[in-house]
Amino acid sequence: MNYYALLPLAGFFLNSMLITYVLARRQQTAQVRDFVAFAGAAALWSLMSYFIWSPMAPHWTVPLLKLNAPIWFPIGFLFLNFVYSLLERKKDAPYVLTLIAVLIADGLALTTDLVISSDPYIQYDWGRAAQAGPLLAPFALTVVALPLLYALILLSRRMRQTDDAPLKNQLRLLIIGSGIVLVTALTTDIFIPIVLQIEDFIELASSATSIQAIFIACAITKYQFLSVNVETAARDLFDSMHDGVIIVDQEGRVTQVNRTARELFKLTEKDTDLRATRVSDLIDDYTVAAPGGGGELKVHIDGQTRFLSLSRSDVIQDGKSLGEIVLLRDVTEIKRAQEMLQRHVGDQVRGSADQLSDASNRLTLVSQQVEETSTHIVSTMKLMVEEVKRQAEAAGDVSDVTERTAAIIQHVADQAQSGARGASGAADVARTGAQTIEEMIAGISTIKDKVQVSAQKVAEMQESSIQIEKMVGVIQDISAQTNLLALNAAIEAARAGEQGKGFGVVAGEIRRLAQLTGEATDEITRATHGIRRSVIEVVDAMDDGINEVETGVHRAQESGAALARILQTVEAVNHQMKRISQLAIEEMATGSENVIRAIGEIVQGSDRNQDSAKQVLVAAQAMQAQVIQMDDSTRSLAVMARELNELVQAFAAETEGTKPPV
Repeated sequence: MNYYALLPLAGFFLNSMLITYVLARRQQTAQVRDFVAFAGAAALWSLMSYFIWSPMAPHWTVPLLKLNAPIWFPIGFLFLNFVYSLLERKKDAPYVLTLIAVLIADGLALTTDLVISSDPYIQYDWGRAAQAGPLLAPFALTVVALPLLYALILLSRRMRQTDDAPLKNQLRLLIIGSGIVLVTALTTDIFIPIVLQIEDFIELASSATSIQAIFIACAITKYQFLSVNVETAARDLFDSMHDGVIIVDQEGRVTQVNRTARELFKLTEKDTDLRATRVSDLIDDYTVAAPGGGGELKVHIDGQTRFLSLSRSDVIQDGKSLGEIVLLRDVTEIKRAQEMLQRHVGDQVRGSADQLSDASNRLTLVSQQVEETSTHIVSTMKLMVEEVKRQAEAAGDVSDVTERTAAIIQHVADQAQSGARGASGAADVARTGAQTIEEMIAGISTIKDKVQVSAQKVAEMQESSIQIEKMVGVIQDISAQTNLLALNAAIEAARAGEQGKGFGVVAGEIRRLAQLTGEATDEITRATHGIRRSVIEVVDAMDDGINEVETGVHRAQESGAALARILQTVEAVNHQMKRISQLAIEEMATGSENVIRAIGEIVQGSDRNQDSAKQVLVAAQAMQAQVIQMDDSTRSLAVMARELNELVQAFAAETEGTKPPV
């Protein structure tokens, strides 16, 4: 039999299983996916085992590694599925031991195949293979069986301790299936070959592989039971939610809809498959809520207007968006209750507002009356204040007139005599002062002329210093030229040698004198500069002196004018003193008349004060009655305000309690 022909057949089964699994993963549930994977692996394993156990010649040449290679990939595929199911649950001892056993079995199977098929064209018989078989097979089965037995013990203990009936049934099935796998593996791969003395050693390679495949199949079976229950529970929970739930993928297509959402949109069983429908087609105003937020929208379903509270939550895994969950709640009844409550509260508020308006109107009238009464009281009080003020002024006038009369009587004679003497002395002093001021003005004018002459001389001195500086500049130029000529003469004398030595001495002396001359001219220049600065300062001081002299002349003239006015005043005083006696007598007569008039005004003011006091009393009584009436209205208004406040608080509490979720 040509075993190479089996490879395309095995590849066909393998690819069919993988393609079916991929399609099931996209379109079917986890239950269907696991069933397809398990069925494909079991079929492939059964096919390979059939060909391995089929009748064959005692000596044959088959590439065992190539024969077993097609089964490694589906076995590894199921192993990864098992690891995935393991990571979803608590990592307790049975699962860890099961995982270790599978890893050991996998390694032993691969090692066995590599050892036996190191030369795929070598013929094997029982005698040569038996040298390794009795040692390797018990070791492999012991390593695999012991963890399996311990895992079965732990699972049995858990089955006895748990009160969950579904979990107990699952554990019981797992224990029974694992026991059957262990017994079958020991019987078919160890006892049967030894008893029947099968001369082919290929069973050893399939022993660990078959144990691994069946063992993982049992783990997948257990995982399948758990997945079915978990998925069923999740589906029941999903459908029993009070809110409508729509699961949307990252492209905006609907993937799942729970029972509440189906009832909300009046969907039948035929309409439940909405996988190709976009959520925006199902909900018109879907974008009323931003991603990750919420909102409220109005929809029309079967001719009825419904209000829905919508909330969108993103589903993100490893930084990648997998879609979103849309929660819907029908808040139509809540909206209607709110509208009825608002209308009821509006009626209550309007009634309270009308009562409040009436009370406010009454309060306004009372306030106007109080204002008029208060205005009358204020006017009366102003009259009283004015009368009292006039009485005080009249009394003050009496006192002042009396005092002035006494003073005039006592000092008339003294004032007349003192006035005459003072007026005469003031006239003499004024004449002397006028003469002195005229003399001072003449002296100041003389000083002004002399200061101007001094200023002119200083200006001439400044011009002379400028001429000196010019001459010093000429001397400096001559000194510089002389110094230069002496230097040239010294150079020429040096060139002449001994003959020009005497001339060189003379040239050097001339040069020294030129330098001294330059230094002297520098000192003269500095001195002239100092003189010029001093002259400038003197000129400025002279200008200030001239200004001060002019100011003195002006002030002296003003003093003369003042003395002239004083003289006129003194003469007027002499004239006024003559009338003092006559004025004193007239003032006394006038003061007596003022006293009589002030006393009469005091009597009249007292009468008016009495009348005003009576008016104040009447106005105060009227205001008291108005205040009592205003107090009653204010109390009624306060009671209505409290009732209105209680209604508003109740409305706010009910609105907050029935607020739709966002």
